[in-house]
Amino acid sequence: MSTLAVGGQSRLKLGSKRKGNTMRKPPRTRRSRTGGSGVMAFASRVFIAMLCITMLCVLGVGLLYGYRWLTASPYLALKDITVSGNSRLTNGDILNLAKVKLGDNCLNTNIAEVERNISANPWVKAATVRREFPNKLVITISERVPGFWVRERGTLNFADRHGKIIAPMQPGETGALPILEYGRGMNSTDTRLSALLDMIQGPETPFDMNQVAWVKVLGSKQVEIFLDGQRLALRMDLNGWQRQFRRIKAVWRDLALRGQFAQAEMIAATGDKVWVKRRGQGTAS
Repeated sequence: MSTLAVGGQSRLKLGSKRKGNTMRKPPRTRRSRTGGSGVMAFASRVFIAMLCITMLCVLGVGLLYGYRWLTASPYLALKDITVSGNSRLTNGDILNLAKVKLGDNCLNTNIAEVERNISANPWVKAATVRREFPNKLVITISERVPGFWVRERGTLNFADRHGKIIAPMQPGETGALPILEYGRGMNSTDTRLSALLDMIQGPETPFDMNQVAWVKVLGSKQVEIFLDGQRLALRMDLNGWQRQFRRIKAVWRDLALRGQFAQAEMIAATGDKVWVKRRGQGTAS
């Protein structure tokens, strides 16, 4: 409806005041690309993984065929096997123990197994084996050295310098060794005996080992050493044997200075006493 007003401050109004348009267009929604990107990333990772696996398979097959070719190549066939350090065992004995021969493939030889095979022999203390490419094998051994004969259960055995049995004596084997006898309750595990046997085989004694006929470890925990050349026996307690052996050496020197050494049949030390048994006579302290 129109109205008309007259006056200084009048103005013409036609109809009502027009309101602005309040209708708005809805915002455009962007399409989500997250799902598509994730699928592409997953497919890419799968492809890379399959490619890596394929390359590893190809590399593994190549290495396998390469190794087979090397282990069958005549270029790596053994042409020289060197053995050193052996004296009792022959080179043939060592090769039989090692189970290797000329013509075997150097690369295909199991070094650890060869060392175990050789070390299984009781005379072998240690064995080392190394390759020298392309066609050489070097075997170095350390043998046990016999120091005594030990009789056990009716069998004569070789024993080392500490009295530990190495191997039984075989028919045809010979050797000039003193006999080591153990009394009841005594054996080679006694550390005092081991030290004593070391001493009598060293430079501190007034006699050589080739003069020793036998060593007896008595059940009374005494040790008796018989010297074949002098026909002389030395006896001492196993406890405190170092002190007692020094006393025996002093008496030995004294008898030699007096010219009475040949008359002595035994020099014995026990506790704080040392005495000499003369041939055909009693004892003299």
